[in-house]
Amino acid sequence: MPSEAAQTAFEAHQTWLQTATPRYSLAMHRGLAAMYVADERFTAYYTKLIGDQRAAEALQTIIEYYAIEA
Repeated sequence: MPSEAAQTAFEAHQTWLQTATPRYSLAMHRGLAAMYVADERFTAYYTKLIGDQRAAEALQTIIEYYAIEA
């Protein structure tokens, strides 16, 4: 799943979370990604935002790939 677009999406999402959440961690980021798929409200939000029912799942996959401990 590595690609320049996926990495850019991850980094933008990470930057937003780090700005919004003082206690950001990679584990928290992965937990939020799981919630995007598990909670239909988040899934609906990303579906509407992107126009694709697979958007939340794709974001979760990207986050799971890039949000790893170094």
